[in-house]
Amino acid sequence: MFFLCFFFLDNFRFTGTESQIGVCTAVAGSWSHTQVVCTTPPGMGLAWVVMRVTDYATPTYFAWSYQYPVLLSFEPTTATTWATNANVLVTITGESFAAAVGSVDFARNVSSINVNTNCAIQTWTHTKIICKLPDGEGANVYAQVSTQNGFISSLSTFSYLPPVLTTITPQNGPTTGSAITIAGSNFGTVNTPFTVSVALGNLTCAVQSHSHVQIICLTPVFYSRGHVVQVTVAGQVSNTLVYNYAAPTLLTISPDNGPSGGGQTVTLTGTYFTTVATVTIDGKDCTSVAVNAGQTSLTCITPVGGGTNRLVQARKNKTKS
Repeated sequence: MFFLCFFFLDNFRFTGTESQIGVCTAVAGSWSHTQVVCTTPPGMGLAWVVMRVTDYATPTYFAWSYQYPVLLSFEPTTATTWATNANVLVTITGESFAAAVGSVDFARNVSSINVNTNCAIQTWTHTKIICKLPDGEGANVYAQVSTQNGFISSLSTFSYLPPVLTTITPQNGPTTGSAITIAGSNFGTVNTPFTVSVALGNLTCAVQSHSHVQIICLTPVFYSRGHVVQVTVAGQVSNTLVYNYAAPTLLTISPDNGPSGGGQTVTLTGTYFTTVATVTIDGKDCTSVAVNAGQTSLTCITPVGGGTNRLVQARKNKTKS
């Protein structure tokens, strides 16, 4: 960008004007004893203008400053191109980027704007920069342009895409908790502060590892079906999928008979007995249920009943054996 500059001097005649970065070319017919108009050369930052006046050995110096860089637009603007591992070329248009290559930096907060977040420069001119977008995540990510001499633009913002869930493997797991793999996209960079949450009150699925397209986490100890899984990446929330805990399985009951008046302590063996399992015999509650730590056996006291081949079930909420 070029500027017309008006310089004023009292009782001096100009014989020429120069600066540290080039010659300020005079506009024809603009010279007088007190004023000259000239077009500035390309440059950046603070320039020392040197005014040489006839019959004076010592030139006159004064400071003149180029404007700070200004960001005007990002292209492409379509949101579908801004995946967290987009690897896309971004065109930034604006003003006063200068000729010398500076830097384009991105960050989710202003304090870390210059910490390993550079957009790899491909081309650089006074009004246009093309660079390769770094991996990242989150909405309203800050961007700024810095020239070589340290002039910094005001902050602009753009957003990466929110996380998307496609599958959970396995979709069912033990009540003791287990590892599940969540596949999808836009899960962000390795150092992203995010959580994978299973909507069971405040319980969460503890993340073990993740990439832009996969998360492995450990489900908490719990029970029942229809639990909502949702991923949050740098404040952006994904769609939801459903995860189910396995239903309890009964293998044996001992003893397998007892008095009709109830009161008989029985031991049931099987799998996925939660610590709050309900046991019924012929539809009636078996009292004083106690589950072992491994959730593979429990004891209870039989209710009043009668007959043979009575149905025994263990259940919690929507899951039953």
